[in-house]
Amino acid sequence: MILMRDKAPKKDYDKQSRYPKHRFTLYFMLFYEAFYRIIGANLMFILFCIPVVTIPAAIGGLTRVMSRFARDEQTYVIDDFVQGFKQEWKKSTVFALIEILFFALVYIAIGVYSKLIDNRIVSTVLLALVFTVMLVFLAAANYVWVMIVSVDLPLKQIIKNSLSLCLVKPFGTLISLLVQGAVIFVAVGYFPVGLFLPLVFGFSIMSFTASFNAWPQIEKYVINPHNTTKEGD
Repeated sequence: MILMRDKAPKKDYDKQSRYPKHRFTLYFMLFYEAFYRIIGANLMFILFCIPVVTIPAAIGGLTRVMSRFARDEQTYVIDDFVQGFKQEWKKSTVFALIEILFFALVYIAIGVYSKLIDNRIVSTVLLALVFTVMLVFLAAANYVWVMIVSVDLPLKQIIKNSLSLCLVKPFGTLISLLVQGAVIFVAVGYFPVGLFLPLVFGFSIMSFTASFNAWPQIEKYVINPHNTTKEGD
């Protein structure tokens, strides 16, 4: 893994003494402390998504804000969101297109393997393989979005690193996917009442959880070994 430079400011290690022992408790502590600003960032995300074509850049803006909350860094919601939106729109858009292409291929593969293959055993094995690849891709995507706004690397290298990192701490990776799945389930399964969750803070919860679980691995395996951090953007 190669790091060019870290876009995030160095962590204030004097704050470590206030951190609870378990990361599970830390997660809820940080979420509680930033709760109202997390709602504000969620509303900004929805606003910036209205033109549709700006959705990838808006994800970058939201991820920048949430990753700073998750790292317990000083965060200015509007300034950081707009900066992430502007600076990372190219990488964000390219990766969003990769995601669209990937899921289009998954959709085609599921259709082919479930209907056009007569052998049920072969069909089941192939479908299981498709779903496994899809889960790995979704897990890696969480790392990709966080690294897009956190480190200065080519997108190709970010994706390569993300595929490795999502397997380093599978439990944290799984938690991120479960939280994201729960938000989507509530929004779709209890439609239209369920839309209240993503519209108020659901998108932020998904991004915050992904950032919280991804950052320790990014910092440990991508940033710290090269010791090339910088104070700020």
